[in-house]
Amino acid sequence: MKETIGYEGIDIHDDSYDCWTLEYKRKKEVAICECGYEKCQPRHSWGPGCRQFYIMHFVIKGEGKLTIDGKETYSICQNQIFLNFPGKKYYYEADETNPWEYVWIGFFGTRVDSILNAIDLSKGCIFSIPTDESVKEWFLSVLNSYQATKTVEIKSEAYCNL
Repeated sequence: MKETIGYEGIDIHDDSYDCWTLEYKRKKEVAICECGYEKCQPRHSWGPGCRQFYIMHFVIKGEGKLTIDGKETYSICQNQIFLNFPGKKYYYEADETNPWEYVWIGFFGTRVDSILNAIDLSKGCIFSIPTDESVKEWFLSVLNSYQATKTVEIKSEAYCNL
């Protein structure tokens, strides 16, 4: 795995994992601070842990489990989004026989809570998406833009296209 540390954050890349990060402590209305892609090995996991920003995962294919605060466990599959909220403890694990492949976008900002409330995403954290390719293409376009430019301004415009 290749890791580089730059002015804006830490980037990690290999054949099955790409992650780009930015410093997220700047005051912004909405900004993307991290995005990435992972094709998980069977039973690969993250957590339990919590973050200081929101993360939205989109499952491209495969399956896995999501546990929130050590209490609620959900099965997640292809064409579903799971949204992690700051300060909550999450654990997620790829399925043993059909491990997931997903992209994610981490974001923060002074207006995020009000935006999530306005579009009614503040109550739930798992959403099924139509099987067309538009959501997958949107996530991948943000990831590609992030990789190519590494500028907050371009990546932050992604929320306008929701």
